[in-house]
Amino acid sequence: MHVTNRANEEIASLIGHYYGDGSIITKKPQFKFCNFDKVSLNEVKLLVAKQFESTPINVTETTVTYSTIIGEILLLFGAQRGSKLKLKNDVPTWITNGSDGVKSRFVRALFDDDGSVSSSGNNKNINFHQIVFDEYNQYSIRFLKSVVKILEGFEIITHGPYLSRKYQISQKERNVNFLIISDWKSLENYKRKVDFFHSKKKKRIIDVLSRKKTLGKHERNLLYKKIIHLFHPEEEPLSTAFISEKLDISTRAALKRLKNLQSNKKVTFEGRVRNRSFLWKLNGGETKYPKDKISKKS
Repeated sequence: MHVTNRANEEIASLIGHYYGDGSIITKKPQFKFCNFDKVSLNEVKLLVAKQFESTPINVTETTVTYSTIIGEILLLFGAQRGSKLKLKNDVPTWITNGSDGVKSRFVRALFDDDGSVSSSGNNKNINFHQIVFDEYNQYSIRFLKSVVKILEGFEIITHGPYLSRKYQISQKERNVNFLIISDWKSLENYKRKVDFFHSKKKKRIIDVLSRKKTLGKHERNLLYKKIIHLFHPEEEPLSTAFISEKLDISTRAALKRLKNLQSNKKVTFEGRVRNRSFLWKLNGGETKYPKDKISKKS
């Protein structure tokens, strides 16, 4: 058996899968991974084969089990023996302090297993859930905060951790904690910088991002405020193209918002520049833009 002498992106992925749908048995530290997605199962098999030249000791349609040697190695890299309902470990420091590749592979595996993509009306989210016994809740919160910090490094705004619900099995109370990624830019950044390997979730996020974005009332009001803040009453007018670039939105979306502001008498149309882009200024503002660059509105 070949054992890697240092941590790498593929080990980070295996640790992510351990904290997702993996487990290491208490008495015999065998590593077991259970997932209904064949792509995810094959990924784990390929990772273990490549890193340790090891094959499963047992395989079913949804589960692969590896020898105690693989379990012991993963424990050295930050996995935890026993039920993850009794989670005590934080995200391993070699991952939180690692390269972007290490961090993204860890998060991808984690969300592949316990994440989901939802879409209902204007609400489009990536969600992540973790279940622990009530007395271990503080450790789950600490773990999830570490995940949030990793995602921040990829410009992904993540809300939580929140307590989703509590339930009991065999008179033992369990907590479901969750994270949520909901703003459009963060969803795009997740797809671009982290992504899914899980086949259905990968297809789902592509489908969600391919739909026309519709803004809620709060997002629309925030966008209007951002547009207004770009202007100064005594400075030259701004073009639609400039506003589009500054706010990272399409020219069409910028023009639509500017026309709405115009109808509410917040801005006025000033003319066009040579590239035909519209020019706008705040009502009452003075125009300092060179006259030869503007063709006046007829």
